[in-house]
Amino acid sequence: KEGDHMLMLNVYNYYLYKNKSKKWCYENGMNPSIMARAVELRANLEKYLKKLAASKGIPLASSSDPDTLLQCIAKGFFANAARLSTNSTHYITVKDSRKVSIHPASLFANYGIPPQWVIYHEVTLTTSEFIRNVSQINPLWLTQIAPHYFQRPRRHEDLFAAPTSSSACARDTIGAKRKDTPSELQQAKRPKSKNPDLERYLKQDFQF
Repeated sequence: KEGDHMLMLNVYNYYLYKNKSKKWCYENGMNPSIMARAVELRANLEKYLKKLAASKGIPLASSSDPDTLLQCIAKGFFANAARLSTNSTHYITVKDSRKVSIHPASLFANYGIPPQWVIYHEVTLTTSEFIRNVSQINPLWLTQIAPHYFQRPRRHEDLFAAPTSSSACARDTIGAKRKDTPSELQQAKRPKSKNPDLERYLKQDFQF
């Protein structure tokens, strides 16, 4: 139910469980070379993270909790958020209010109920614009992860309320800053910080 990223992680873990079997890959439509490359990349990333954590004195921990993993992905792709339209026929991107659809290869295009909020990796253009590698997120994560990009809504429940129009859903619901954003949102209170450099950064008039 979480989406494509957790599905890919489950496939990866099962590949390891099957002792990296090429036969299993062929039987399930997987490319054994790509799966082997994924194992190699993960080992390199783990080695790098351990070295970085040791140099900074940061404890390194792992987690299998889906929410924790999805928050990590959202932190890297917070600008690639989209919300389901009022008629549930497409999604509206937060960044530029574009109408997009979930790619047919995505889990959500074939199973279950489309989630209200998603994070995606990329937009591809074929017969229409599709978002690929899609996962469900909690929209409240966005204001926690990137307060410089999103303004906190007046009420948390506003994030889950249906927008009055599809073009306003991303802009007015969570207040992503744009030139045509209402003045009261432009002047909304930003998160406080004791860091003067961060304060100057947050006071910039962000345009997207």
